[in-house]
Amino acid sequence: MIAILIKSFIGNINGYKNIKKIIWLCMLIPVFGIAKEKPTVVYTPLELLEMTVTNKIPNSETPVLDKFDSSKMLFNECKSIAKIVISNFSNAYPTVIDVDSSTHFKVRVGSIDEVFTLECVNDEKRVYRAKYKPKSN
Repeated sequence: MIAILIKSFIGNINGYKNIKKIIWLCMLIPVFGIAKEKPTVVYTPLELLEMTVTNKIPNSETPVLDKFDSSKMLFNECKSIAKIVISNFSNAYPTVIDVDSSTHFKVRVGSIDEVFTLECVNDEKRVYRAKYKPKSN
């Protein structure tokens, strides 16, 4: 719908009335964007602190690779970084080590609004992010 509105306005950009229409269109874009997104599940710092006792992270959506933070990296260097992440965050955030072998290491850390996964495998550092699934009542 937004694409149709943009095409109709771009074809007639001249004069004050069309500028007002463009401004109106720009004001609509955030409304349409907000309407389509699912509500974000958020955990309070206190809830996260309570989760550290059991180191259980709530269910999340399918993790998405964060290409910006992922990179080629030697396994031992990546695992060293992962251990630093664990030591810095495990006191306040639930932290789960899913895989710990000589060739593969994977840790998940629950944050306020998403699960952060750091994986070291095949001389790569892979970072994933996943939003929480809705809380069950």
